[in-house]
Amino acid sequence: MVNPTHAGINSSFRSRSSAASRLVYVTYTRIQDGRGYVGVISPKENKILATVPVGRNPGPVALSPDGTTVYVANRDDATLSVIDTSTNRVSALLPTGTNPTAILITPDNKRTYVAGYGGKAITVIDNASFTVITTISLQDHPFSLTVDPNGRFVLAACKGSSSGLDSYVIIHTEDHSVHMESGCWTSADHNPIAVSANGLWFAVSGVSRIVMWSIQKNSCRYHSSWTLGPHWGVVSTDNGRWHGNFYFIRNGPSPGILHAEISSGFTGPHFIESYKGQRIIAGSPDQRKICITIAGEHDQRPGLHIIKPQEEQTSHFVELQSAYDVGITEDSSKAFVTGDNSLTPVDLASYMREEPIAVEGRIRGIAACYRTQS
Repeated sequence: MVNPTHAGINSSFRSRSSAASRLVYVTYTRIQDGRGYVGVISPKENKILATVPVGRNPGPVALSPDGTTVYVANRDDATLSVIDTSTNRVSALLPTGTNPTAILITPDNKRTYVAGYGGKAITVIDNASFTVITTISLQDHPFSLTVDPNGRFVLAACKGSSSGLDSYVIIHTEDHSVHMESGCWTSADHNPIAVSANGLWFAVSGVSRIVMWSIQKNSCRYHSSWTLGPHWGVVSTDNGRWHGNFYFIRNGPSPGILHAEISSGFTGPHFIESYKGQRIIAGSPDQRKICITIAGEHDQRPGLHIIKPQEEQTSHFVELQSAYDVGITEDSSKAFVTGDNSLTPVDLASYMREEPIAVEGRIRGIAACYRTQS
C-alpha cells in the first residue's frame, strides 16, 4: 500500500542515499524449503542480485529514507529483521507484537513503527540503536500505518474487535500519546488513510463514507465527511501544486476512482473511470503517476492502470498475467507488479511491460522506495 512523497521532503536523505536505495526488495516463502527470504532485485538489469534469509512467513517490507536499511516483518515469528543494504545481511532481529502487518519509518529516519495486529499494539523502534523503546497498546487491531510529511503524527487504521466497526488512532511522535477515534467505518485491508503532501490534511476512507481532517500545529481537527459508498484505499499527491489531492479507489459493482482536491476549499469530488478488480493504489515518488493494480474479475483481465494526475482523462492499461501489489522505483521510471511467483516490471514512460522476473515463492511484500504509507 503506497503513497507519493513530497518533492521537498527527504531531500537530505536522497542526496546521500546509497545505490542500494535504487534496488527493489521483495519478501517471499520459498517453495522448496518453506523458509522466508528477501529477494534483492536490480531495476536496471531486471534480475535478482541476492537473496537474504529472514524469519518465518515474511510479509511487509520497508526501505529507510536514506536507503541504508530494509525492515522485514516476520509474521509467524513476531519479529522484525533489519537488513543492512550495503552487505545484504541481517544486522538485527527485534521482537514485535503478534502478527506484524505493517511497517512505517518516520521521514527523519529516527523511528520505526510496527503494527502488531494480533497483539493490538504498535512497537516503536529507535533506528540509531535498533532497540525497542516502547509498545503502544490499542483497543483494536492495527493493520495499516501512515505518517504526515513533517513526522508529527502517525496514523493507524485498526480492525474492530467486537463491534464490527473499524477505528483509527492518531499517535503524537514526540511523546507517543494516543488520540483514539471511535469505530466509524468498515475498511478493506488496503491502507484507508492518506496525508496530503503539504501535511495539512488527511483522509480516511471506508465502505460507507470518507472523512476529511485538517492537521493543526499540535492537533488534528474534523473537517467534513462525504457519504459516497465504498472506497477501499487512498493515496495523495500535490499534483504539481501546493495543495492536497486525494485519489480513492472504488471497487464493487461500479468500479472507479474518486478525486478530491483541497486548497482553501474543496474541488470535487468527481469520478474517474477504472476497471473491475481494483486491488492496490500507489503514487510515484515524483507525483506524476498513480498506479492501480487490477486483479481482474469475470471478463476483466489483470493488469496495471496508470493515471497522470495532471492529465486525468489520459490513462493507460497494461495487461498482465496477474497483479496483486505494486512498488514504484525511487526515480519513478518503473513499476514492479507482484504476481504468482513472479514480478513484472512496467516502464512508466512507454507503458510497456518487460519480461517477468521469476521468484521461488509467492511474493508477500515489496519495497522499491521510501514510503509514508504501509
